[in-house]
Amino acid sequence: MRGVDAEQSGEGKARSFIPKNAWRTCTRLAEVAVYKMLCAAAKKPTSHLTKLDGVAQFVEGGDVFDPLQPNEVTRASNHREGFGKLVKKDDDPALQRLVLASHGRKLYEVATFSPPMFGAKKINSGTL
Repeated sequence: MRGVDAEQSGEGKARSFIPKNAWRTCTRLAEVAVYKMLCAAAKKPTSHLTKLDGVAQFVEGGDVFDPLQPNEVTRASNHREGFGKLVKKDDDPALQRLVLASHGRKLYEVATFSPPMFGAKKINSGTL
């Protein structure tokens, strides 16, 4: 990258990534869309979301498409039918995969009980 020093580009730094698989109810907003909205809002100069502490950085992801039907997302019913399980049409979540950049410290690196409890309090109160 021209005009960007090694510190800004992250060159030479080891990065940790978190792969995430999740089943998403099709009536709910995709997690990818939520991450993109948060990042876009944080970049606006008038936003109060200037610092997204505790939010993993979205790298890439989206719904997983069925290899046999490329225009259809992979759904739970695809797997349930294969095992002879009952398929309810109102309960047929789609598979999504995301890659997130590591953020914060791992729980086993925390020396005291206080930081995780502080984070849990903020999550519970909706102020994170």
